[in-house]
Amino acid sequence: MFNSLDTLLQKLSSMFNSLNKFLQDFSPLTSFLSSIIGLIFSGLTLWLAWLAYTKFIKNKLLEKQLDVVIHLIEVLRDTNFQLIFYQHETSNLDNSYKSEISQIELTNGYKVYMREKSIFELANLPDHSLFKKESIFVDISITEIEKEKIDNIVKLALNPIMPKSIAILLKRFKISEDTFIVGSGKNIHKSVSYVCIGRGEVGEFSDVSGFYSDEDGLALTSWGEFIRSCQFLSKSIEKWMKNHGIKEINL
Repeated sequence: MFNSLDTLLQKLSSMFNSLNKFLQDFSPLTSFLSSIIGLIFSGLTLWLAWLAYTKFIKNKLLEKQLDVVIHLIEVLRDTNFQLIFYQHETSNLDNSYKSEISQIELTNGYKVYMREKSIFELANLPDHSLFKKESIFVDISITEIEKEKIDNIVKLALNPIMPKSIAILLKRFKISEDTFIVGSGKNIHKSVSYVCIGRGEVGEFSDVSGFYSDEDGLALTSWGEFIRSCQFLSKSIEKWMKNHGIKEINL
């Protein structure tokens, strides 16, 4: 870009000098025309220089945004959540889920499945996955340790050069201090299946899905919203990368 602009400017300057010398060999009128042409060439040169400068600034900003998005991808990839799925004994499953539930614990009338997954892994769960069934798993409880993991992810949305389309979706995972009450996990309605994010005793969990919010914090209002928020975030990152020339990305 800049090399081609430099070449163009040099050619324009050479053309102007040749034309100017030619015109100066004639009458005062041609001398006046030479001055006018000189002003036009000077204006054109300034305009081209401004284009080159704005292009340079835009490219530098895009480079910084790309660094921010790549860092976010790395954080999301490396952050795994400890998940415990409690399936109420009244919820019957067919044999299609056997490959996912080979290890089952039984406790207090629940079948318990433990998994460890990142946001990207949750976003890419196949449609037939048991752990994607919001009709089975409803409420969410979370420990303080796992909340800190989510907080660290949400904080990345505060970066002023984080693409807005991605920042908005990061804020869906925000857990406000008003809704995080340690010990409220014991209030989960025990007639339904539910998901606990984290490991610990009942008193160490907060029933965050018991509080409803606006767009910020929406992901934690139910397990179905959590899965959808993971999908929206993953797709938004992939779309932004493709729109900026990175066609293949392994999320």
